[in-house]
Amino acid sequence: MRYTKKPVVVEAWELKPSADCIYAMLYIIGDEAYKEPDGSIKIKTLEGVMTASTGDFIIKGVNGEFYPCKPDVFHKTYERHDVKMNDSNNKSDKKKFTTSLAVQVGNLQLELQKFKSQNTDLQCKLDLLCELILKQSKEQ
Repeated sequence: MRYTKKPVVVEAWELKPSADCIYAMLYIIGDEAYKEPDGSIKIKTLEGVMTASTGDFIIKGVNGEFYPCKPDVFHKTYERHDVKMNDSNNKSDKKKFTTSLAVQVGNLQLELQKFKSQNTDLQCKLDLLCELILKQSKEQ
């Protein structure tokens, strides 16, 4: 028998070499991951402990589980899925979405000010914060 993989939208992050990015990923994954001295991240998965190295993608699966994926496999399997507000006439939903997004942008600006004052890797954290904003706006 042959099967086709169902189209499922997942969240994924590229692991970048900065310490801030590594610690941000550890925060997102939680207790199921830990950092190795070489900068890689060990992730406890259903198949055992797997290693995510710099350049790998870390995917959050459909059941909330995390697992690493090599970049070549990731790019063959996934394509970017941007969130777009649909063209419905439901003004209430659009207003909630816009208000929620405005609050998230305000929070992002505050976070960026904190990060700048701490002289951290802003790009990695900005990428992660934007992903979180998109996630939260989808839930609204």
